[in-house]
Amino acid sequence: MEIGRRQKTNRLAYYRPYAKQTEFHAAGASFRERLFMAGNQLGKTLAGAAEAAMHLTGDYPSWWAGRRFDRPITMIGGSESHELTRDGVQRLLVGPPMSEEDWGTGYLPKSALVGWTRRSSASGALDSVDAVVLEGRRRAVGLCHLAAILAEAHHETGGTMRPVEENLNYSARRLMQVWPARFPTLASAEPYAGNPRKLANRVYGGRLGNVEDDDGWVFRGRGLAQITGRANYGKFGLVEMPDRACDPATAIRILFDGMVHGLFTGKRLTDFDTDDSRSPVATGYRYAASRAIINGDIRQNGPKIEAYGRAFEAALRAAGYGRESASADPSVVVVLRPGSVERAPDMEGVNASHGAKFNRLRRLIEAVAGFLARWTK
Repeated sequence: MEIGRRQKTNRLAYYRPYAKQTEFHAAGASFRERLFMAGNQLGKTLAGAAEAAMHLTGDYPSWWAGRRFDRPITMIGGSESHELTRDGVQRLLVGPPMSEEDWGTGYLPKSALVGWTRRSSASGALDSVDAVVLEGRRRAVGLCHLAAILAEAHHETGGTMRPVEENLNYSARRLMQVWPARFPTLASAEPYAGNPRKLANRVYGGRLGNVEDDDGWVFRGRGLAQITGRANYGKFGLVEMPDRACDPATAIRILFDGMVHGLFTGKRLTDFDTDDSRSPVATGYRYAASRAIINGDIRQNGPKIEAYGRAFEAALRAAGYGRESASADPSVVVVLRPGSVERAPDMEGVNASHGAKFNRLRRLIEAVAGFLARWTK
């Protein structure tokens, strides 16, 4: 029974490639790109999953002749759709997608999994929705500061907590409400109604670092923090690839770097601390005023940020955020602790406890985000 358990939760240790798979692995030492062409169900994806697990864990077998990494790496796995990624790549790396208790029975050993997040658009698939919390833990961000970050992400994404692109498809009457100075009459607004590109170039052109005719549209709001304008995209190295602002990992980096270091408006998280908010049982953070980190519309949206921040703060506190030590760098969707995949028996309880705490935190954050999304409708 013990042998069976070890085989099930450390499948990588028992991987034995056949000749063509071995040749494919070995080619990695000499070539940056490889193609494994074979018929259906002949081990192409399986070989890729096994090799990916070796690179991610750093656990290379004695027979390995392929490329070796001597440091932790970031790896992205995908397919033609969320569902195919879930049922192919995720299944082989993590385990049966719809059976969470069996996660850790793929080629990534169970002892190497620290935590995971889900993708809401495909049932059972992993995602970076909760990666904001993981990033907060990795950076050792304080409880109130993380609550403020979550509050802004919730507000800027309309409650989805996922990177979004600015919706500029307005009616003429709505344009008069949103930009009354620019569109004081229906006649002035009508040429831009239902024309997002023309509108973006009208309201953002010639400012925010925009210099080209189409810059307002190219550098429209994107991400978790809705960065806008060529100058702001330049702060994060995205002038040549603005669409990357909607990539989850990039969006999270922008959100944290911008709020922690004051890259959006010059205001940063620490500007709104109080003596009380710096303590382990912090309750005094100025969430409403912290809206200035992203936007100066404090009178309009500050009260909303205050409500969101208090709700996320309560959820983080209830889940024990900050009491545990920071996890390993979660550069990939499945978070790994590099090193030997074999653990002493007493470490299994530690890993289980850590995973349970994270899952509890995840459920609380999701519950709060769901409640706030319904409350704001």
